[in-house]
Amino acid sequence: MKNFLKLTAVLALILITFNACEKLTDVNFNTTISERIPVHINQTSGTAVPFDESVILHLDNDDTHDYINDIKDIEINHLTYKLIQFSGDNTGTIDVQFFIGTNPLLQNNLTVKTSVDNGTYYEVTDVQELNTIATALKNGHQVTARYSGSALSDQDAMDFKVAVTMNVAVTANPI
Repeated sequence: MKNFLKLTAVLALILITFNACEKLTDVNFNTTISERIPVHINQTSGTAVPFDESVILHLDNDDTHDYINDIKDIEINHLTYKLIQFSGDNTGTIDVQFFIGTNPLLQNNLTVKTSVDNGTYYEVTDVQELNTIATALKNGHQVTARYSGSALSDQDAMDFKVAVTMNVAVTANPI
């Protein structure tokens, strides 16, 4: 009977140790997902013209590739965009919405060159929206970022890019 109790105690200790080790072996790391959405606006003639551009943000990158099928949780630390690489009408304006998937996240009415020159960042801070995006990334490993609105560019055509950056915390099973 003593041996049975000792054996049971040893087995329980092994199971507890194994369970504790399993919880400690989750892999946690951060990664950055970034893409650029190119936008071209033809010269307008006093009437705003629509535009709608998008790009896919992929979770699968050098940091996540080995863990892509073992991801347990994703949290978005921050999601921003800024306008870069401007050329064209210095007074051109846009009235625009920024989307991830079908959710409009930010709306801006701005002069493009001023935003580029100032290096203005636009940040998504709504926690519920960030959680929705994180769930979509976890389940589908990608989301679509869309920049859509109307533009006035009466002096010349305009070209610029929307640099989208998402810093993501990943928890994955060990491989």
